[in-house]
Amino acid sequence: MLQVVTFCLVGFLNTVIAMVVLLAGASSTRRELPALAMPRVLATAGAVIAATALEAAVLWMWFLDGFGVLQLLWIDVSVVMPACGLMLFVTHGRELSASRAARVTAACSLVMLPVAVYARWIEPFDLQLERVTVELSRPDVGNDPLVVGVLADLEAVAVGDHERAAVSLLMEQHPDLILVPGDVFQSGVSRSVAPIAEMRDLFDRLWAPGGVWLVPGEPGEVELLREVVRGTHVRLLEDEVVSVRLGDRVVTLLGLAESEDSSRALFAFEDLPGDNDIRLVLSHMPRAVMDLRRDSRIDLVVAGHTHGGQVVLPLLGPPILPSPLPRAIAAGGLHVYNGNGVYVSRGLGIERRQAPPIRFLCPPEVTLLTLQ
Repeated sequence: MLQVVTFCLVGFLNTVIAMVVLLAGASSTRRELPALAMPRVLATAGAVIAATALEAAVLWMWFLDGFGVLQLLWIDVSVVMPACGLMLFVTHGRELSASRAARVTAACSLVMLPVAVYARWIEPFDLQLERVTVELSRPDVGNDPLVVGVLADLEAVAVGDHERAAVSLLMEQHPDLILVPGDVFQSGVSRSVAPIAEMRDLFDRLWAPGGVWLVPGEPGEVELLREVVRGTHVRLLEDEVVSVRLGDRVVTLLGLAESEDSSRALFAFEDLPGDNDIRLVLSHMPRAVMDLRRDSRIDLVVAGHTHGGQVVLPLLGPPILPSPLPRAIAAGGLHVYNGNGVYVSRGLGIERRQAPPIRFLCPPEVTLLTLQ
């Protein structure tokens, strides 16, 4: 709560700073307002940037992390910018005492208000069903299509309509196999506040003929997940290999636990004998594909973690992607890396903690992978 209050105060302070610089020299009489040109607008932007940099430096010594810096920038873009644009039109608009460039800039800043509302309150809940076909390179692993459901990165601090809708949507598709690549709970959520019973009830609705398989996400989640899966059809894999038969296909699955033993488990999995099964790796981190040999025997790595960047800028893509993989792969979807297939889900939830809880042009998804 203290952090929320701090961020609110930062937004208020930066807005005041921006207004003071923007309206410097203005008289209380509207007709005496000085002409407002782009240099004044740029000076306002510079003052806000300087204030944000100072605030970030001070708060970094207190509680701020990298996500918190993004929150400060989001406050400037979604609150301070529209407030300045509105003030410019209120004070200078009727007399047209602002330059054309200044008025255009102000109009653009006002656009951020509906964008912010959409990114915060609409798109994070605009659930999509993503259908992807995976062409298997070897014809000797059976002919029956295999439908794999993927439910990644719930990032839950509570179980609500959004999470229940995602499970309902997935179960309506009747997948043969369900994979859950970790981050079921928001990072840093302690056992005392984690919705364990509610998540167990949600997971109890998951079922598939080939099983429901889960791996841990961020460190500290394993103990919570062990409690969650108790009494459900979901099985937690911790660097374990399982094999299931579905029609004329056999699926061999390795679930990585992001532990010290994960690399050894992955190398051993690559060396398993046999050629007539489909081999999948379920990993929270998509970087697992980087540890595979070129043209590995493994057919597909399924992962989450990146959330697709959560924010995608037109023509530029996601500004931030927490993965060493090439940006096009980390941003999500089906790709080939070093001759090996990898699917990265955009996930269901959003990063919270100090991060702005938004999605933009990167909606949450439930995925159906059809292996054929």
